[in-house]
Amino acid sequence: MVILLMEARKLGSICGIITPLVAYIFIFTAILNAPGFSWATNALSDLGVWSIPLVPILFNTGLIISGLLLLGFTINLFIEMEDILGKIGALVFILDALSLIGVGVFPEDIPLWHFFFSVMFFSLVPIALLIITADFVLRKENIELAALAVICAILVVIIWAMPWSNIGVTGVAIPEFLSSLVGSLWVIGMSWKMLKLSTKNKGKG
Repeated sequence: MVILLMEARKLGSICGIITPLVAYIFIFTAILNAPGFSWATNALSDLGVWSIPLVPILFNTGLIISGLLLLGFTINLFIEMEDILGKIGALVFILDALSLIGVGVFPEDIPLWHFFFSVMFFSLVPIALLIITADFVLRKENIELAALAVICAILVVIIWAMPWSNIGVTGVAIPEFLSSLVGSLWVIGMSWKMLKLSTKNKGKG
């Protein structure tokens, strides 16, 4: 049973590491097959309803798969957190993963649900990071990851607060991409730490 638990934790960590890779492979493949797509005027979600059938298939499928992988990481994170504050932060991250799945399941032609899940996905990341940071600081553990979480949370807020229209950017593809990339940095960092811990514990076993 202990071995199975360690393997599950290892799998959850790997999920976190490969989530951004899988997501961006699907997104950029969709963009390459979407003539006319503009980083300055489009939203990434426009790919989910593109007129060429292959594009929305790639984009929406990629979001759903990435969301499932992120869910594996966040569930593992919830298990790893020892205190209630950390578990609350992990729970917010679980909701974020579910929101990513929701964005893929409900593309822009289902506007109400798509808007809801999109806003949830981009809003929950900084909230989760700040809650987890508070847990790390209170327990005086993982200070480097706590610092990274604060930096990432601040960057996400700055990215969305920037006056992009002043430089001719009227769409949200760029802030969407940059904010997801920033959040991915912390997910990879935390996943790598948990992976090393699970491998170390397995070695001791």
